[in-house]
Amino acid sequence: NWGWLKSPAVMQTGSLPNGGGGTTTPNHPSHYRHAAHTHAGPGPQNADPHSHRMTVHASSPPPSPPKRQPSASWSGVVGGSVTVDGVMDREAAERLKFAKLLSFASGASSVAWNKFSVLWFLAVGLTPAQAGFLKSLGQLSKVLAQPTWAALADMHIIARINPRLEASQIHILAIFSLLMSLCMMEVMRVQAKHMPFVGIAVVRTVWAALNSGNTLVDAMVVQMAHRTREGYGKQRLWGAVAMGSMSILTGAFIDKYGLDFVFAYSYVARLLLVACVLYAMLRGQHGALPTEAELSPRLATSRRRWPDTMDAATYGRMVWVMLVNNPAVGVCLAANLSLGCAMVITDFLVSIQMERDFAMSRTVNGLASTISTLVAVPCFYHSDELIRRYGHFRILINSQCLCVAQLLLHSMVTKDSAQLILPLSTLKGAVFALHWSASVDFINKSVDPHLASTSQIMLTWCYWTIGGGVGYTF
Repeated sequence: NWGWLKSPAVMQTGSLPNGGGGTTTPNHPSHYRHAAHTHAGPGPQNADPHSHRMTVHASSPPPSPPKRQPSASWSGVVGGSVTVDGVMDREAAERLKFAKLLSFASGASSVAWNKFSVLWFLAVGLTPAQAGFLKSLGQLSKVLAQPTWAALADMHIIARINPRLEASQIHILAIFSLLMSLCMMEVMRVQAKHMPFVGIAVVRTVWAALNSGNTLVDAMVVQMAHRTREGYGKQRLWGAVAMGSMSILTGAFIDKYGLDFVFAYSYVARLLLVACVLYAMLRGQHGALPTEAELSPRLATSRRRWPDTMDAATYGRMVWVMLVNNPAVGVCLAANLSLGCAMVITDFLVSIQMERDFAMSRTVNGLASTISTLVAVPCFYHSDELIRRYGHFRILINSQCLCVAQLLLHSMVTKDSAQLILPLSTLKGAVFALHWSASVDFINKSVDPHLASTSQIMLTWCYWTIGGGVGYTF
């Protein structure tokens, strides 16, 4: 009697009843061989609906397994894992292609402004202190703005307006945020040279509040990489490849055409990112959330308790429960806050040092980012194996120790030994790749699936917004 294998519970979770080995694919032949020969012996065929052990008459032929269901009906069961004989599900393979595309486009869209905005502020007449203040002000505005964007996504606000847009709401929010940030970027480009510092600060504040598109895209990549053999790190490395390759190209073009090339590049790259997000939305690439069988009992109970479309009070309670019931999440967020503050020194101050103290070209400035990518790419690629071998927090601790060593070595660089900045950039790539991939994977596996967008934005909030804001103020 194999009918229980087709029961709704097994088909939905893909796991055997009563602890039958965790999350598995029911149609794998090894399950049928194991189940059929566990208690082979005389007696009538018997299947206990509460156990995966079966008693089969020794002379009776082994029953044939149920036929493989069409892949469409299994999208919620496999959803990106592997099927029979270890062949990756076609839907998962396509989802991973979109994850890599979005990660590359997101990294390429932000590299010019993130790397060379400080130099542009100095070129329009601001002091390094004013440039640092603008950076801090932008991060401060994101302290309130980024949780708001996360709440809009996880509270399904767009789905309340039009239920047919339920699966595409994070795509719509990302596109809207990217387009609004482009408008404010153009205002900054046209008016910065004619406005007082207070006006520039206001424009920068509004721009930062609207600019959460890249963070939402990164949350989409996390969901697309879920329940796959590759994981998040092998998707995120394409963002590092984009940042490394485009940094040196952008630096070379800036040397040739001036710092206003930062805006021309950013417009083209961000519009391409909008096109990629739109294409993913039209193709129905929305990612995969954990099934109830993959969650701990606490998270599974939480998922059943909260509605799919929640009000503000329910959303607030869920966020509070996420932080209070799992202290390790708070530790991970605090670790990213401290590292984000320290890493700003290697980005902000070293860029100014290369420009003003060491008289290095902007091509060399961009080359430093490219060199850091050479180490970041393999670190992202092997992040899943490292996490399985050493655990999340051991990687976080070692990354922070490596950051301390990097800062100590930076402090010893003088004008005569300025070229040592380039090999030191390799440490920067390793620190960021290992620390970020371990943090993203830990947060994704530790929080309620209803807070998929909120959890990733909170991680970005701690690392880039609060940690970066404190670092820029310093």
